[in-house]
Amino acid sequence: MRMEVGKRAVGFEKKFSERSDCKILQECWKEIRKEGGEHVWNERDRYYEGKGYACEEIERMREMGRSMKEELSVRDKDIDKQERRSRISESRYNAEYRKIVKNEVPKYTNRESIKEKRMMARFRCGNEEKENNFWIDETDRRYRICWREGETIEHMKEGCEGLRESKESKKEVLNEDGRGLDWMKEVRKLKELEYLFYLFYLSY
Repeated sequence: MRMEVGKRAVGFEKKFSERSDCKILQECWKEIRKEGGEHVWNERDRYYEGKGYACEEIERMREMGRSMKEELSVRDKDIDKQERRSRISESRYNAEYRKIVKNEVPKYTNRESIKEKRMMARFRCGNEEKENNFWIDETDRRYRICWREGETIEHMKEGCEGLRESKESKKEVLNEDGRGLDWMKEVRKLKELEYLFYLFYLSY
């Protein structure tokens, strides 16, 4: 959203300033730039400065014929990427994810099965571990099959309640190449069965 608003603002300013066919428009533009002072262009200036450009530098680039719309768009994407990484590194939710996140697109996204891609994404992002939900009561974060320990990949890998024990490390299970996919499917199947039993129990 922020990126699109910024691009539209830059595009509008560029078109407005280049309307040499309309003298009245040009005069209005000059007056706005002259009398606007600090309050009129504060929003625009903050946008430019947020991208690492001073307004004077923007004017020089524009006079040289450089397309600021494209340059600012690229800068916006870079800043957004840095901000997302910062939020990941500082987040309390799934602190382990920062150890496996990479700059490149994960290999599992090339799989044909949408279901498999979603499943791997859920496990890698911590959505299958209720222990990550630090905002809920500790009792509610227990593994929904045995209800003895917190629901974590480590606990499920130990072969708890019907799951085969996995000798692979958590990092290997969550590897982007999909080596832990069969084990993930077993976990999901067991959770679905447990949910059906729960619904059956509620019906009586």
